[in-house]
Amino acid sequence: MQNIGEEMLMQILSPHAPMRNLWSPRADVYETDKDLVVKFCFAGLDPRTLDISLSPDRKNLTVRGVRTEFDDEYENRLRYYRLETHYGAFERVVEMPDNVVVDGDALTADYKNGFLKIKLPKKAVRKPVISEVGPV
Repeated sequence: MQNIGEEMLMQILSPHAPMRNLWSPRADVYETDKDLVVKFCFAGLDPRTLDISLSPDRKNLTVRGVRTEFDDEYENRLRYYRLETHYGAFERVVEMPDNVVVDGDALTADYKNGFLKIKLPKKAVRKPVISEVGPV
């Protein structure tokens, strides 16, 4: 909680720093034999608010969205004892590994049980064909 407070204070007091979102979803990035997979934890998020894009150079995956808390969930609260769930707009940029070439046109996304799983199929990298030439 102290780290969150310090980060918010630094954002407010720093005149040169751009305002960033107050929360950022956690992400796992892993590779399978066919895909590069980016998995986000989005409990309580309406998947219709999500916007997913891959940069033209295929180096950054960006996910934007909004997690909303409904009025009827908090109108009768007297005080908070712990506040760890973040609401509001977010944007998360995940850098793609340099050693994996992906097919951004074939990106697929699936939202299930509070997790967003984005699959980016790996492109086969053609290796140069080197023929051995013996003495002539």
